[in-house]
Amino acid sequence: MSNIIVDAHAHACGQYLTTQDIEKKLNNAGCDKILLTAGQLGSSKTYKLKNRTLKDAYADVVSANNRLNRIMMTMLRMIKKVPAGNEYVYGLTKELPGKVYQVYWVTRDNVDGLDADYERMGFVGIKLHQCWENFKVGDSYFCRVADWAEKKGLPLFVHMYNREEVSKLAEYIKKHPDLKIVIGHLYCVECFINIPMEMCRNVYFDLSNTYFVSKERFLIGYFHFGAEHFMLGSDTPYGIDALENAIAQIKACGLSEDENTLILGENAKRLYQL
Repeated sequence: MSNIIVDAHAHACGQYLTTQDIEKKLNNAGCDKILLTAGQLGSSKTYKLKNRTLKDAYADVVSANNRLNRIMMTMLRMIKKVPAGNEYVYGLTKELPGKVYQVYWVTRDNVDGLDADYERMGFVGIKLHQCWENFKVGDSYFCRVADWAEKKGLPLFVHMYNREEVSKLAEYIKKHPDLKIVIGHLYCVECFINIPMEMCRNVYFDLSNTYFVSKERFLIGYFHFGAEHFMLGSDTPYGIDALENAIAQIKACGLSEDENTLILGENAKRLYQL
């Protein structure tokens, strides 16, 4: 296996706003490629976050963040800017081919053009976000997007809103084991541990980032699923030095060199066919 490092979850803003920013950040972190999705369009801000995992390494810190995230993004109507953000990311892939790969953020405003945009942009995965857009697992909108991803063989990255929705997603996966699904921020990994491994063969977990995912919570998932189901992510621009800290945390878990290689890049390279 090669020692390629892939930031498998980040946004086109903050330290990834421009091609110059991207190359500088990746070089400084020793990272080779990035999976980029839309973000706060035009924003160069990096957010300083409090690391709540330090108080209780096993605590669920994502749920509280999700509630705040939904309130803010609903008030600002940020979901309306996502289609323009997709176009911005596409432009970055054209400027940095082989280094920047696009994960297309699907919304109700662009879902009808999904086929046309895929033909034009050639993105490697798609994304849904329950905090930025209110939908339920199993509703017609979710099923339409998930069916599309499954038929195309593209990974579907999902940022889930709460434990109830994650439990519904776990049930959905049992019926759709061919769907390649990536769970953002290792959220509620416990909901998937009781599912037969054969049904979870296409389930992956994003480890972005140390502000949300502790080493201890990662190891809960690792001891059940093995290294093949986890991927490095920074969630840039959310957190200072998020990429560097995420890489360092993975390397500090005491895994084998081959396992580190899988999590840091090979799993993403294989799943997204980079």
